Amino acid sequence: MKSTLVSERLAESHAGDVLLLPIAGVAFWTLAYQLVLVVRWPAKTMTCCFLAIAILGFSFLWLVWKKANDTRARG
Repeated sequence: MKSTLVSERLAESHAGDVLLLPIAGVAFWTLAYQLVLVVRWPAKTMTCCFLAIAILGFSFLWLVWKKANDTRARG
């Protein structure tokens, strides 16, 4: 049986997580577009809505990702 360090296993398990970031960005853009469309705000507010949603969304994803790192390192 080959033993591997915990840090090597963590690097392998997060290899595909970076590919989810563009998908999340497109999802946040779509949410901002739909919000502006439904609320009937001017189109120029879409960028501000996107930035607000993206900052909140990516910070939430960062917290979830850090928590996943902590639980994997303990196990």
